[in-house]
Amino acid sequence: MIRGSLLYGSAVFASRNPQLATESKTSELLDCIEACCLPHRMASFFTVTPSGGMSRSKAIEGHEQLERAWLRSTTSELHLATEPPGGRSNLESLAWASLQRHHVPYVRTRAENYLQRATLHRSMAATETVAFIDALRALFQLLDAPCGYLHVSTDLGLAQAELGFQPIMGRRPTETAQDHAGSIYYTHPEDTNDRVEQLARVRSLVGSRLRGTYWGTFLGREMVDELGGADRVRREAPVHLVEPFGNGALYLQLTPEPEPITTPAMQTGLLALEQFLQPVLVPLPPYWATRAAKAAQRAAASGGTTPPA
Repeated sequence: MIRGSLLYGSAVFASRNPQLATESKTSELLDCIEACCLPHRMASFFTVTPSGGMSRSKAIEGHEQLERAWLRSTTSELHLATEPPGGRSNLESLAWASLQRHHVPYVRTRAENYLQRATLHRSMAATETVAFIDALRALFQLLDAPCGYLHVSTDLGLAQAELGFQPIMGRRPTETAQDHAGSIYYTHPEDTNDRVEQLARVRSLVGSRLRGTYWGTFLGREMVDELGGADRVRREAPVHLVEPFGNGALYLQLTPEPEPITTPAMQTGLLALEQFLQPVLVPLPPYWATRAAKAAQRAAASGGTTPPA
Protein backbone atom coordinates (compact mmCIF):
# COMPACT_ATOMS: atom_id res chain seq x y z
CA MET A 1 0.00 0.00 0.00
CA ILE A 2 1.19 3.54 -0.73
CA ARG A 3 0.76 4.74 2.84
CA GLY A 4 0.65 8.46 3.33
CA SER A 5 0.98 9.14 -0.40
CA LEU A 6 -1.38 11.15 -2.52
CA LEU A 7 -2.75 9.02 -5.36
CA TYR A 8 -4.36 9.87 -8.67
CA GLY A 9 -7.05 7.54 -9.97
CA SER A 10 -8.27 7.45 -13.57
CA ALA A 11 -11.23 5.44 -14.85
CA VAL A 12 -12.84 5.12 -18.28
CA PHE A 13 -16.09 3.32 -19.15
CA ALA A 14 -17.75 3.06 -22.55
CA SER A 15 -21.55 3.25 -22.49
CA ARG A 16 -24.25 1.16 -24.14
CA ASN A 17 -27.24 2.73 -22.40
CA PRO A 18 -29.21 4.64 -25.07
CA GLN A 19 -31.24 6.55 -22.47
CA LEU A 20 -28.31 8.56 -21.13
CA ALA A 21 -28.91 11.48 -23.50
CA THR A 22 -32.50 11.87 -22.35
CA GLU A 23 -33.97 14.02 -19.59
CA SER A 24 -35.22 11.02 -17.62
CA LYS A 25 -31.73 9.59 -17.01
CA THR A 26 -29.41 12.59 -17.03
CA SER A 27 -29.95 13.42 -13.36
CA GLU A 28 -29.22 9.81 -12.36
CA LEU A 29 -26.03 9.91 -14.42
CA LEU A 30 -24.92 13.13 -12.74
CA ASP A 31 -25.63 11.63 -9.30
CA CYS A 32 -23.34 8.70 -10.15
CA ILE A 33 -20.59 11.00 -11.39
CA GLU A 34 -20.77 13.11 -8.23
CA ALA A 35 -20.65 10.00 -6.01
CA CYS A 36 -17.46 8.89 -7.78
CA CYS A 37 -15.83 12.22 -6.96
CA LEU A 38 -16.76 12.48 -3.26
CA PRO A 39 -15.59 14.03 -0.98
CA HIS A 40 -14.61 16.47 -3.76
CA ARG A 41 -17.42 18.72 -4.96
CA MET A 42 -17.88 19.73 -8.59
CA ALA A 43 -17.79 23.53 -8.91
CA SER A 44 -17.64 24.36 -12.63
CA PHE A 45 -18.36 23.01 -16.10
CA PHE A 46 -17.80 23.73 -19.77
CA THR A 47 -19.01 22.14 -23.00
CA VAL A 48 -17.37 21.19 -26.30
CA THR A 49 -19.13 21.28 -29.68
CA PRO A 50 -18.77 18.66 -32.44
CA SER A 51 -16.38 21.02 -34.24
CA GLY A 52 -14.16 21.34 -31.16
CA GLY A 53 -15.32 24.73 -29.92
CA MET A 54 -15.23 25.19 -26.13
CA SER A 55 -17.60 27.25 -24.04
CA ARG A 56 -16.34 29.40 -21.19
CA SER A 57 -16.23 27.79 -17.77
CA LYS A 58 -19.32 28.43 -15.64
CA ALA A 59 -20.13 27.84 -11.99
CA ILE A 60 -22.38 24.83 -11.39
CA GLU A 61 -25.71 25.91 -9.94
CA GLY A 62 -27.55 22.58 -10.03
CA HIS A 63 -28.56 19.53 -12.03
CA GLU A 64 -31.09 21.34 -14.19
CA GLN A 65 -28.39 23.64 -15.50
CA LEU A 66 -26.11 20.67 -16.32
CA GLU A 67 -28.98 18.74 -17.90
CA ARG A 68 -29.73 21.65 -20.23
CA ALA A 69 -26.06 21.87 -21.21
CA TRP A 70 -25.76 18.11 -21.84
CA LEU A 71 -28.98 17.86 -23.85
CA ARG A 72 -28.22 20.91 -25.99
CA SER A 73 -27.98 20.00 -29.68
CA THR A 74 -24.59 21.68 -29.97
CA THR A 75 -22.98 19.72 -27.11
CA SER A 76 -20.75 16.74 -27.87
CA GLU A 77 -18.84 16.78 -24.55
CA LEU A 78 -19.62 17.99 -21.04
CA HIS A 79 -16.72 18.51 -18.62
CA LEU A 80 -17.11 18.96 -14.86
CA ALA A 81 -14.36 20.10 -12.49
CA THR A 82 -13.82 20.88 -8.83
CA GLU A 83 -12.02 24.15 -9.54
CA PRO A 84 -14.15 27.31 -9.70
CA PRO A 85 -14.43 29.20 -13.00
CA GLY A 86 -11.16 30.98 -13.61
CA GLY A 87 -9.65 29.39 -10.52
CA ARG A 88 -6.47 27.40 -10.16
CA SER A 89 -6.40 23.65 -9.60
CA ASN A 90 -5.54 22.31 -6.19
CA LEU A 91 -3.47 19.26 -7.13
CA GLU A 92 -4.02 17.72 -3.70
CA SER A 93 -7.80 17.97 -3.94
CA LEU A 94 -9.04 17.65 -7.47
CA ALA A 95 -11.61 15.74 -9.47
CA TRP A 96 -12.99 16.11 -12.94
CA ALA A 97 -15.27 14.14 -15.20
CA SER A 98 -16.14 14.22 -18.86
CA LEU A 99 -19.14 12.85 -20.75
CA GLN A 100 -18.71 12.31 -24.48
CA ARG A 101 -21.55 11.75 -26.91
CA HIS A 102 -21.26 9.68 -30.09
CA HIS A 103 -19.96 11.70 -33.01
CA VAL A 104 -23.10 11.82 -35.13
CA PRO A 105 -25.45 14.65 -36.06
CA TYR A 106 -27.67 15.37 -33.08
CA VAL A 107 -31.31 14.36 -33.43
CA ARG A 108 -33.16 14.36 -30.11
CA THR A 109 -35.28 11.28 -30.91
CA ARG A 110 -32.47 9.06 -32.22
CA ALA A 111 -30.63 6.51 -30.09
CA GLU A 112 -27.29 7.42 -31.70
CA ASN A 113 -27.19 10.48 -29.47
CA TYR A 114 -26.47 8.44 -26.38
CA LEU A 115 -23.40 8.74 -24.22
CA GLN A 116 -20.32 7.13 -25.73
CA ARG A 117 -17.83 7.38 -22.88
CA ALA A 118 -17.57 8.55 -19.28
CA THR A 119 -14.14 9.52 -17.95
CA LEU A 120 -13.19 10.23 -14.34
CA HIS A 121 -10.01 11.48 -12.74
CA ARG A 122 -9.40 12.40 -9.12
CA SER A 123 -6.86 12.72 -6.35
CA MET A 124 -7.38 10.50 -3.34
CA ALA A 125 -5.81 8.95 -0.30
CA ALA A 126 -5.28 5.20 -0.37
CA THR A 127 -8.03 4.90 2.24
CA GLU A 128 -10.56 6.40 -0.19
CA THR A 129 -10.17 3.76 -2.90
CA VAL A 130 -12.86 1.41 -1.52
CA ALA A 131 -15.56 4.08 -1.67
CA PHE A 132 -14.34 5.13 -5.13
CA ILE A 133 -14.59 1.55 -6.44
CA ASP A 134 -18.11 1.14 -4.99
CA ALA A 135 -19.21 4.30 -6.81
CA LEU A 136 -17.53 3.17 -10.03
CA ARG A 137 -19.45 -0.10 -9.93
CA ALA A 138 -22.73 1.80 -9.71
CA LEU A 139 -21.70 3.96 -12.68
CA PHE A 140 -20.64 0.88 -14.65
CA GLN A 141 -24.09 -0.64 -14.15
CA LEU A 142 -25.89 2.53 -15.16
CA LEU A 143 -23.82 2.79 -18.34
CA ASP A 144 -24.28 -0.91 -19.15
CA ALA A 145 -20.56 -0.73 -19.91
CA PRO A 146 -18.82 -3.55 -21.80
CA CYS A 147 -15.63 -3.06 -19.78
CA GLY A 148 -13.52 -0.49 -17.98
CA TYR A 149 -10.47 0.03 -15.84
CA LEU A 150 -9.12 1.87 -12.82
CA HIS A 151 -5.54 3.09 -13.06
CA VAL A 152 -3.83 4.38 -9.92
CA SER A 153 -0.60 6.36 -10.03
CA THR A 154 1.50 8.56 -7.78
CA ASP A 155 2.08 10.90 -10.75
CA LEU A 156 -0.61 13.30 -11.95
CA GLY A 157 0.54 13.49 -15.56
CA LEU A 158 0.76 9.74 -15.99
CA ALA A 159 -2.68 9.23 -14.49
CA GLN A 160 -4.10 11.81 -16.89
CA ALA A 161 -2.36 10.21 -19.88
CA GLU A 162 -4.24 6.97 -19.23
CA LEU A 163 -7.53 8.75 -19.95
CA GLY A 164 -6.67 9.52 -23.56
CA PHE A 165 -4.67 8.27 -26.46
CA GLN A 166 -1.77 10.70 -26.34
CA PRO A 167 0.72 11.29 -23.53
CA ILE A 168 0.03 14.27 -21.30
CA MET A 169 3.10 15.93 -19.86
CA GLY A 170 2.09 16.73 -16.31
CA ARG A 171 4.19 17.04 -13.19
CA ARG A 172 7.30 14.88 -13.21
CA PRO A 173 10.33 14.34 -11.00
CA THR A 174 13.34 16.55 -11.79
CA GLU A 175 15.25 13.68 -13.44
CA THR A 176 15.24 14.19 -17.21
CA ALA A 177 16.76 12.69 -20.32
CA GLN A 178 17.51 14.00 -23.80
CA ASP A 179 16.48 12.34 -27.05
CA HIS A 180 18.49 12.24 -30.29
CA ALA A 181 16.91 15.48 -31.53
CA GLY A 182 17.92 17.35 -28.41
CA SER A 183 14.40 17.60 -26.99
CA ILE A 184 13.95 17.16 -23.28
CA TYR A 185 11.53 14.55 -22.05
CA TYR A 186 10.79 13.48 -18.51
CA THR A 187 11.38 10.03 -17.09
CA HIS A 188 9.41 8.26 -14.39
CA PRO A 189 9.40 4.58 -13.36
CA GLU A 190 5.59 4.42 -13.66
CA ASP A 191 5.58 5.81 -17.22
CA THR A 192 3.42 3.83 -19.67
CA ASN A 193 3.00 6.55 -22.30
CA ASP A 194 4.49 4.30 -24.97
CA ARG A 195 1.54 1.92 -24.59
CA VAL A 196 -0.92 4.82 -24.52
CA GLU A 197 0.52 6.03 -27.84
CA GLN A 198 0.18 2.58 -29.40
CA LEU A 199 -3.53 2.55 -28.56
CA ALA A 200 -4.15 5.35 -31.07
CA ARG A 201 -3.86 2.72 -33.83
CA VAL A 202 -6.70 0.61 -32.44
CA ARG A 203 -8.81 3.42 -31.01
CA SER A 204 -12.02 2.12 -32.62
CA LEU A 205 -11.70 -1.17 -30.71
CA VAL A 206 -11.28 0.37 -27.27
CA GLY A 207 -14.53 -0.18 -25.42
CA SER A 208 -15.43 -3.42 -27.15
CA ARG A 209 -11.95 -4.64 -26.14
CA LEU A 210 -9.97 -3.93 -22.98
CA ARG A 211 -7.18 -1.42 -23.54
CA GLY A 212 -4.71 -3.07 -21.17
CA THR A 213 -4.23 -4.43 -17.68
CA TYR A 214 -4.54 -2.25 -14.60
CA TRP A 215 -4.86 -2.38 -10.83
CA GLY A 216 -8.66 -2.48 -11.21
CA THR A 217 -10.48 -4.11 -14.14
CA PHE A 218 -14.24 -4.14 -14.83
CA LEU A 219 -15.55 -6.90 -17.10
CA GLY A 220 -19.04 -6.83 -18.58
CA ARG A 221 -21.05 -10.02 -18.97
CA GLU A 222 -19.94 -10.62 -22.59
CA MET A 223 -16.26 -10.45 -21.72
CA VAL A 224 -16.81 -12.72 -18.76
CA ASP A 225 -18.35 -15.26 -21.16
CA GLU A 226 -15.42 -14.86 -23.59
CA LEU A 227 -13.04 -15.71 -20.78
CA GLY A 228 -14.88 -18.94 -20.01
CA GLY A 229 -17.53 -17.76 -17.57
CA ALA A 230 -17.63 -16.31 -14.08
CA ASP A 231 -16.63 -19.57 -12.38
CA ARG A 232 -13.43 -19.82 -14.43
CA VAL A 233 -12.54 -16.16 -13.88
CA ARG A 234 -13.07 -16.49 -10.12
CA ARG A 235 -11.05 -19.69 -10.07
CA GLU A 236 -8.16 -18.81 -12.38
CA ALA A 237 -7.75 -15.03 -12.64
CA PRO A 238 -4.33 -14.14 -11.13
CA VAL A 239 -5.69 -11.34 -8.94
CA HIS A 240 -6.34 -10.70 -5.28
CA LEU A 241 -10.08 -10.11 -5.70
CA VAL A 242 -12.81 -11.16 -8.12
CA GLU A 243 -16.14 -9.66 -7.12
CA PRO A 244 -19.44 -10.11 -9.02
CA PHE A 245 -21.82 -7.18 -9.34
CA GLY A 246 -24.67 -6.02 -11.53
CA ASN A 247 -25.93 -8.13 -14.42
CA GLY A 248 -23.14 -10.68 -14.73
CA ALA A 249 -20.26 -8.20 -14.44
CA LEU A 250 -17.05 -8.85 -12.50
CA TYR A 251 -14.60 -6.52 -10.79
CA LEU A 252 -10.97 -7.72 -10.69
CA GLN A 253 -8.46 -6.14 -8.30
CA LEU A 254 -4.82 -7.03 -8.69
CA THR A 255 -3.51 -6.44 -5.15
CA PRO A 256 -5.24 -5.87 -1.80
CA GLU A 257 -4.40 -2.16 -1.84
CA PRO A 258 -3.12 0.22 -4.54
CA GLU A 259 0.59 -0.01 -5.31
CA PRO A 260 2.85 1.70 -7.85
CA ILE A 261 3.43 -0.38 -10.97
CA THR A 262 7.11 -0.49 -9.97
CA THR A 263 6.55 -2.87 -7.03
CA PRO A 264 7.30 -6.59 -7.50
CA ALA A 265 3.66 -7.52 -6.77
CA MET A 266 2.41 -5.24 -9.55
CA GLN A 267 5.12 -6.18 -12.04
CA THR A 268 4.44 -9.88 -11.58
CA GLY A 269 0.69 -9.43 -11.36
CA LEU A 270 0.31 -7.21 -14.43
CA LEU A 271 2.23 -9.70 -16.54
CA ALA A 272 0.14 -12.67 -15.34
CA LEU A 273 -3.13 -10.74 -15.73
CA GLU A 274 -2.15 -9.69 -19.25
CA GLN A 275 -1.73 -13.34 -20.20
CA PHE A 276 -5.09 -14.28 -18.65
CA LEU A 277 -7.00 -11.41 -20.30
CA GLN A 278 -5.34 -11.76 -23.72
CA PRO A 279 -8.57 -12.95 -25.46
CA VAL A 280 -10.35 -9.67 -24.64
CA LEU A 281 -7.48 -7.18 -25.04
CA VAL A 282 -7.02 -4.84 -27.99
CA PRO A 283 -4.75 -6.46 -30.62
CA LEU A 284 -1.38 -5.05 -29.60
CA PRO A 285 1.86 -6.80 -28.62
CA PRO A 286 1.66 -7.90 -24.97
CA TYR A 287 2.82 -4.76 -23.23
CA TRP A 288 4.00 -6.07 -19.87
CA ALA A 289 5.67 -9.14 -21.38
CA THR A 290 7.57 -6.91 -23.80
CA ARG A 291 8.54 -4.52 -21.02
CA ALA A 292 9.81 -7.38 -18.86
CA ALA A 293 11.82 -8.83 -21.76
CA LYS A 294 13.50 -5.48 -22.44
CA ALA A 295 14.35 -5.10 -18.74
CA ALA A 296 15.91 -8.57 -18.76
CA GLN A 297 17.96 -7.68 -21.84
CA ARG A 298 19.28 -4.52 -20.19
CA ALA A 299 20.14 -6.46 -17.06
CA ALA A 300 22.01 -9.10 -19.07
CA ALA A 301 23.90 -6.43 -21.01
CA SER A 302 24.96 -4.66 -17.83
CA GLY A 303 25.91 -7.89 -16.07
CA GLY A 304 23.51 -7.20 -13.21
CA THR A 305 19.86 -6.82 -12.40
CA THR A 306 17.71 -3.95 -13.57
CA PRO A 307 14.19 -3.16 -12.34
CA PRO A 308 11.51 -3.28 -15.06
CA ALA A 309 11.11 0.01 -16.90
